[in-house]
Amino acid sequence: MIIQATDRSSNMVDRLTRSIGVTLTQDNLNGNVLAMQAIIEQAQNQFQPVSLLLYAFASLIGCVGLLTLINLLTTSVLERSREIGIWRSMGATGRNVAGVFWIEGASLSILAWVLGVLLGIPAAYGFVYFLNRVLLSVSFAFDPLVIVEMFVVIMGIMSIASIGPALNAAHLRIADILRYE
Repeated sequence: MIIQATDRSSNMVDRLTRSIGVTLTQDNLNGNVLAMQAIIEQAQNQFQPVSLLLYAFASLIGCVGLLTLINLLTTSVLERSREIGIWRSMGATGRNVAGVFWIEGASLSILAWVLGVLLGIPAAYGFVYFLNRVLLSVSFAFDPLVIVEMFVVIMGIMSIASIGPALNAAHLRIADILRYE
């Protein structure tokens, strides 16, 4: 039996749930009285380990992306040291040079974000479809705010990854760079 309360505050729902439970036990009727919020919390608690596992995988992928971007930008600084020397000799400041590598990191990160959105949504739908066929019935739910959150996280990772290589490029001395090659 489902009962809908007119006052939906949590205190009133709890009082109504207890009152119905007491009435059922007084009349010697077997029944389990649960509020819808309690049922939702039980369902969410069942999926919490899976959710934590998925967050752990996402964190691992973020760390791999961070290290890959650091490696790529550091290599780019080393390969373009002569260009950096020419830029600096023509009057570019260290901040200008660092900005070039920050923009390079941002471009790569935005490209990764776009590919992640374009490939991730169909992959998530496929994963949910697979779960429905093999394990249990789960509906596909998509929150567009997650795309914005993902963009913010990726740009944060990019900023952290770009700091070291950009500062290295900014602090290179013109004489040392041009003499090196």
